[in-house]
Amino acid sequence: MTIPTLRQKITSCLYKWLYHIRQIYFLLLKGFQLRILLCDVDIRMIPTSTEFLHPVGIVITPSAIIGEHVLIRQNTTIGGTQRDSTPCHIGNNVDIGAGVIILGGVTIGDNVIIGAGSIITKDVPANTTVVNKIELRYLQKVWLPP
Repeated sequence: MTIPTLRQKITSCLYKWLYHIRQIYFLLLKGFQLRILLCDVDIRMIPTSTEFLHPVGIVITPSAIIGEHVLIRQNTTIGGTQRDSTPCHIGNNVDIGAGVIILGGVTIGDNVIIGAGSIITKDVPANTTVVNKIELRYLQKVWLPP
């Protein structure tokens, strides 16, 4: 085991500071609340129309693709598993409840409501409401006029 030199320590610290400064820059540029810095979220990959209610404990992997006008509540995890490297796709106008876990390379359609505490491991079709604990169950199919 080698002991890091002073130069390596300073370089590592400098990279961490630059990362945080870049996150703050994109945060201010997009108009998000400063509390989002407490979460594990890459601000650059999230559209400006995304809303975070109570931004505490939110984890979003950098490979996740999030649509426009998505509402994300506290303690939400969005991302893949270690074995599955395919990105998670979240459509437009999606309402994600508190404590939702979205794992794997799933696709969530447009106009979907996901109830609090749900665990999503399969694709969700558009215009549905999902409430589950273990099994995926669709409560209703929402009809939207053309």
